Parts: sequence; structure tokens; C-alpha cells
Amino acid sequence: MHNANFATQDNEVRYCIIPEEFKYPGTGKYTSYGIRINDCDYEDVIHDVILDEDQASLLVNYLNKYHVSPLHVMQVIEDYIMQ
Repeated sequence: MHNANFATQDNEVRYCIIPEEFKYPGTGKYTSYGIRINDCDYEDVIHDVILDEDQASLLVNYLNKYHVSPLHVMQVIEDYIMQ
């Protein structure tokens, strides 16, 4: 887990990347990066978001910098991936 990817102020949503290993028939084994969402009332993980660790880090830094609400995080992720 990359602690530098957490927001720094209390009572805010914090996002971090988490490496995950997957194995699927036909595609084999691969590493992907998910995003962990934490705030005082909510915790979740969005699995298998992006394959590139550097891009995952940039995305998480963006989510933290702009204090993206968990309600809107999926739309922001989709927009980021479509760029």
C-alpha cells in the first residue's frame, strides 16, 4: 500500500492503490491495481481498476487532491480511463 497516496486531512475521504493478483482462464495471471476508499463512515475497495501502477498512482493522487466523493468516484475513474 502506498501511504503517500492518502489524503492528509482528518475526516476526509482517503484513497490509496492496492495491488491485486488475478488469474482468469484464457488471460492467465496478471497484476492489476484497485482503489481503497476510506472515510470515517465508509470503507470499500474497487477492484481491478487499472493495470499500470504509475497510472493508478496518478489517479489516486487526483482523487485525493480534489476530494472526490465516494458517490462520484466511479464516474471519475471511468472518465480517467477513457482519456
